[in-house]
Amino acid sequence: MRNFLTILFVVICSFCFSQKLKFSLQDSLLSENSEYTVPIYFNNFEPHMEHLLESHKPLLDSIVRFLSSHLDYEFEVGGHTTFRGVDEFNLKMSEAQAKSFINTLIINGAKKNQLQFKGYGETKLVNTYEEIDKLKTEKEKKKAHAENGRITIKVLKKKI
Repeated sequence: MRNFLTILFVVICSFCFSQKLKFSLQDSLLSENSEYTVPIYFNNFEPHMEHLLESHKPLLDSIVRFLSSHLDYEFEVGGHTTFRGVDEFNLKMSEAQAKSFINTLIINGAKKNQLQFKGYGETKLVNTYEEIDKLKTEKEKKKAHAENGRITIKVLKKKI
């Protein structure tokens, strides 16, 4: 299993649709249970992010800066997959993605004690099967699937 996971470290991001690659959240919007999508998208077979593309470094830095300036909050990093594949596999994969993203944030300076992970698998799709099936081009369908495979950051609570 360890060798399998090591091999998967090499496969990183298949899609990234944000041009700016920055994570920004105004303090006034920082409320419990608010959830924000990180503009990094991947498919079900890419669980590890320790070696994200160099182009993602500004995004990671902006997330770490945000977390560092809000040490009095706890956050959940959520992993999400597309509906392709077996449900159980998707759930495990989404957990691996969330854990890996947290490890990447910690390596880049985030504090471990303010981060939790949760794998959602395919339970919170951005684009449903029906919606994707109605799209006309393969390019549109590919993008819609990729938007389902994502990382979210959710504000859990303010520490007392």
